[in-house]
Amino acid sequence: MGYRAPSYGLFKTSLSPVYFYGIPRNVKATGLAIDVDRFAGTRVDKDGNVERRLAFNRARGARLSAMEHLVPEQMYSTEDAPAHGLSAVKAIQLAAAEGQKIWTITQANLDQALTSIELSDEVETDIRNSVYAGKEVTAHEKPVNFFGSQSSGYIVLDTY
Repeated sequence: MGYRAPSYGLFKTSLSPVYFYGIPRNVKATGLAIDVDRFAGTRVDKDGNVERRLAFNRARGARLSAMEHLVPEQMYSTEDAPAHGLSAVKAIQLAAAEGQKIWTITQANLDQALTSIELSDEVETDIRNSVYAGKEVTAHEKPVNFFGSQSSGYIVLDTY
């Protein structure tokens, strides 16, 4: 049983001007991003089973994260030029394929995890703050190479 609450996110493109004798005459799409920051809802297992509710939320979160790379890939791919998108679950999947350790970070192992991972200071701060707020974070050890760009992804789960 569930109730969907208001949610929000961004879908944006990056444009670069195309010049003709020094005068901008057109624009070219140079990238796009989709980021659903909040997809809220209230879920209750019909039998009150907390573990089943958490398993459902984990699966739903993974599916929604995957949509952040699948939607742009499907919208912008052509036979001649496939588009490549990245999401948190895809970054974690790429890291696992590289043999990186995938961390499930809680208050019990926060210090050990932050000592072992090599992500940006901004990401590590967000992980620390999320765990201090009682959330569980799934993250990989270090950035992955995604078509020439060093990228990372992590998932924050509210376990309550």
